[in-house]
Amino acid sequence: MRNYRMPVPVEKPCGCGGDNGYTEHDFVPAMAYVPWQYFTTVYEPDKALEVGTIFPELDKPFVGRGIGRR
Repeated sequence: MRNYRMPVPVEKPCGCGGDNGYTEHDFVPAMAYVPWQYFTTVYEPDKALEVGTIFPELDKPFVGRGIGRR
């Protein structure tokens, strides 16, 4: 997908194939969405070490579904 501000790549007369004509100035910085985190409750130290966070809101266990495996 092309960014609307990105210029169309220009072929260089040198014929070198590794350069696509873009520089770091051709791209728009990313935009992030970070929701507010409210300090409410915390896990006990043993539980926090087990799950990897002290905040219950950030406890998102990995649930692998085997996507891409046959």
